[in-house]
Amino acid sequence: MNSGSNYGIDGGAILINGNLLSNPSDIELYSKSRKLEVIIVFNQSKTSASFNSGDISKFGSAVQFFFKETSSIALSQELIDLKALYNTVLEPNNIRFIDRKKFPELDLNFYDYIKPSTR
Repeated sequence: MNSGSNYGIDGGAILINGNLLSNPSDIELYSKSRKLEVIIVFNQSKTSASFNSGDISKFGSAVQFFFKETSSIALSQELIDLKALYNTVLEPNNIRFIDRKKFPELDLNFYDYIKPSTR
């Protein structure tokens, strides 16, 4: 997922047992191993003239909004679809295969390229 229209998040994905989850029906295939290792990944990248800690804060807030039952910001269609996949992972038939002491794991990646000064 990456449309550039998401508040504070450029991309996101759910990995199950190291595989990209792109369809809810894939969970049934992965659950045959009777073990689901779930990693939720969010990425944000910026290009700017100087570092702005507010960008990191916005990224963190956007991730929090994703996990709320009702978000106070409008989620893009990509995030709505990702959230639907996440909710499917948490259904009782699936969550029972997750080692909840270790998973789901949250992987947040923030990249900020600071343009060199042209002085």
